[in-house]
Amino acid sequence: MPRVKLTKNAIDSLPTSASDTIYWDVGCPGFGVKVTPKGRKVFVVLYRTGGAGSSLRKYTIGVFGRVTLHQARVAAQRVFAAKLEGRDPAAEKRTAKRRVVADRVDELLEAFIAQHVPPRSLAFCAGRSAKPGVTRASMRSASLILSNSFRRSSNAARRSPLTRP
Repeated sequence: MPRVKLTKNAIDSLPTSASDTIYWDVGCPGFGVKVTPKGRKVFVVLYRTGGAGSSLRKYTIGVFGRVTLHQARVAAQRVFAAKLEGRDPAAEKRTAKRRVVADRVDELLEAFIAQHVPPRSLAFCAGRSAKPGVTRASMRSASLILSNSFRRSSNAARRSPLTRP
């Protein structure tokens, strides 16, 4: 992979190729710009979590234009500092994203229940059951089963409701 001194003008003039190409910064090893065949330029950081024998981890900082070169360098320094502290920034970012998706699923489930479940079925909130044999605990467990089944798949939030899993 080519090594260049990354500046705004240098990034603007980077050529596109038939496949993804990463141009590494001369001044900051592990920091670079990935250029896609469509011309999109993305700042990336490559690092190892456990030393020389461990596998490489890639951390995507952001798209050039939304993130300036200076902001990307500062973010890369934060990634390297976190690595030195023994943390894995890519794994932290992934778990945070999953947590956001799970929170969205919970909010969607609550909104669905509020809009589409009749109030008499929600009588369990007051401590009584809407139908004989339906207890407050069974309604709560049904709600938990529904929300956990959505969390199981990481693509559940992206799927269209009309497609089959």
